[in-house]
Amino acid sequence: MSSVAVPVMDLARLQSRRFFAKGITIAIVSGLLYALYSAFIIGAEGTGIWADWFGEQSGLAVFVQVYVLGMLACGLNDSLSAIWALGLVGLRGKLVDLWRSIRSKPGMVMVICAIIGGPVANGAYLIALKLAGPSAAPITALCPVVGAVIGRVVFKQAINGRMAAGIAICLTASLMIGSTSLEADAPPTMLAGLLIALVAAVGWGIEGAVAGYGTVLIDYQIGITIRQLTSGLLSLGLFVPVLCLMAGGDGLYGQVLGGALSDPRSLGLFAISALFCFLSFGLWYRGNSMCGTALGMACNGSYSFWTPLFCWLVLGIGFGWADQAVAPIVWLAAPVMFVGLVLVAVNPLELFGRPASLFRDVEIVPQPSGQDIQEEPQPLTGRILPLNYAVLRRVAEQGTADADGLMNALAASYGERRVFRRELIGEALAAAEKNGVLEVSGIGLNSDGQVAIHYKTTPTGQTMIERFIGLSASLAAWPGAGA
Repeated sequence: MSSVAVPVMDLARLQSRRFFAKGITIAIVSGLLYALYSAFIIGAEGTGIWADWFGEQSGLAVFVQVYVLGMLACGLNDSLSAIWALGLVGLRGKLVDLWRSIRSKPGMVMVICAIIGGPVANGAYLIALKLAGPSAAPITALCPVVGAVIGRVVFKQAINGRMAAGIAICLTASLMIGSTSLEADAPPTMLAGLLIALVAAVGWGIEGAVAGYGTVLIDYQIGITIRQLTSGLLSLGLFVPVLCLMAGGDGLYGQVLGGALSDPRSLGLFAISALFCFLSFGLWYRGNSMCGTALGMACNGSYSFWTPLFCWLVLGIGFGWADQAVAPIVWLAAPVMFVGLVLVAVNPLELFGRPASLFRDVEIVPQPSGQDIQEEPQPLTGRILPLNYAVLRRVAEQGTADADGLMNALAASYGERRVFRRELIGEALAAAEKNGVLEVSGIGLNSDGQVAIHYKTTPTGQTMIERFIGLSASLAAWPGAGA
């Protein structure tokens, strides 16, 4: 290796590790924001008309109070969250890609994940919070363990000794939390709430395992918008009406929906919870793409500790609610569970591995001259792909590519888009590499002296791109690319 190549390789290693560390930080922050979402949505359900509905003199059946209102809270929160998400996507100039992505195969995967993770898992989570309080949060954080078990049963992925130890630690922590339901002063609904929290854990575990296909290919801001739109519309338009019919209440749907939308006090708190929910899930998707789904889910699982803390701060101290005290064993079990989640997701020793091990066998690419830059291609006509799809498809077709080459190759069709920036294309490539779709094929400098990392598709990534996006030859048959 030449003396010039050594600093280039060191810069590339530093860039890669910073990207990985940023992903871990984002995933942890997503857990903190999810705890704030949990605190404010509990506050919304205890304010205004919701306080009347849950009061002893409401006249509502227990089924309505627990399940109908729980799903209504989920639908109202996710619908408002979708409005926040649409606003951001619009500001970033991604509305066109949103429509194109919804109509694509990865978009359909995201819709399926939204159904499982939204009305099913998030609805169960809110019901569990109502029945068991903040103690339900650490149980729902078992979703990475569920994902590992699903991988073992469905995809025949091995569970090694480290992962088995992590699962055992998580189950021990769950039993510690579950023991609170046996205490004399525990509410009678505690055990039921903890069991329903397991439904949320299973739902989010399935979402995390399945969403890998969608979130690797789809821009994370578009992904969270698809998720929240689907969840909000289905919850309010299907799940709540069905539950109202099951409750046997004539006109119940209009009564509860109209009451919720006409109460400004609780609606304001729902808008705040929806903002934190949108930010949390968006950063969850982004963190997963930057450091890998398994590790991202484990870091997000830090909300098992943050949720009881913020419920105590926001509701116990801020709102003056006396019922937000958490049993001491929950404070102990939450960080224990987080340790178990990390063990399930990754070997901790690998997180602190020597930087020199990165890119050990990667070739050094010569710095290009002006003559090496390819002539700008003609704009694409007819169906245009979402930008992230176009980036990955171009790598698959060319065999290898870097951010600068892709900027040059796609400028004719995407150059006027606000999201068409070298930094964002570089992040999309790095995220695909962290999730096994691409691998590094070379390291070099671009014509401006910046580090240029070249990528090629992995065998799995090539198959994924051909199946879910398609190559140029099959573009005419690719469903839903959108014009």
